[in-house]
Amino acid sequence: MTGVQNTRLASSPESLRDKRAVIIEQMQQSIPEFMLESPLYSQLLKAEAERYGALQDDIDELLRQFYVDTATYGLDLWERFCGIPASTAKPINQRRAVIKSKLRGIGTVTAGVIKNVAESYSNGEVSIRELAHEYKLIVTFIGKMGIPPNLADLQASLRALIPAHLDIEYEFTYLTWGNLDHLQLNWNDFDDLQLDWDQTEVLDHRQPIVRSSVGLTMGEP
Repeated sequence: MTGVQNTRLASSPESLRDKRAVIIEQMQQSIPEFMLESPLYSQLLKAEAERYGALQDDIDELLRQFYVDTATYGLDLWERFCGIPASTAKPINQRRAVIKSKLRGIGTVTAGVIKNVAESYSNGEVSIRELAHEYKLIVTFIGKMGIPPNLADLQASLRALIPAHLDIEYEFTYLTWGNLDHLQLNWNDFDDLQLDWDQTEVLDHRQPIVRSSVGLTMGEP
């Protein structure tokens, strides 16, 4: 497979051992018990289990390439299928976002389609406002704070999707003083969070605050 990046999803040693153990157990159930008393035959079973386990790993890895969300080395083929220039230098998550946006953008261009495409890049909620009298669309990122890391890809994708006579504006969500008051943080709390100004601007006030003996942290939403 020319030009395909050979990136595999690593399995934990524990899961691999468990898989091999299951294979050995299944093989042992299919042969007479007296043969299991042979050390030589036991070693043979282990060797065969390793081979079957490796084969199953390869099959599982191949099946992952059929789905954009789990594909790794197969992203090259997805990009070729969607007519997207190869971009192996980009992070895998960004490449998946471009592919998903291309797939979601097939069909009639509606606000819902634009929203789906934009959300595939930002991995968060996006709102679309149509200002018909101004020939303008406003894309607002409300699910994630700040600017998405792959904004340029999103802009290129939406520009190719949306009719040329419509202008596109982008609005981003940042922490406001009102949001900050809602968090009820003091200066010691900020010292615990260890954030610089840029990180503070994109601090998600919707996440719960976790206070513990080691200080204050932001939990998962």
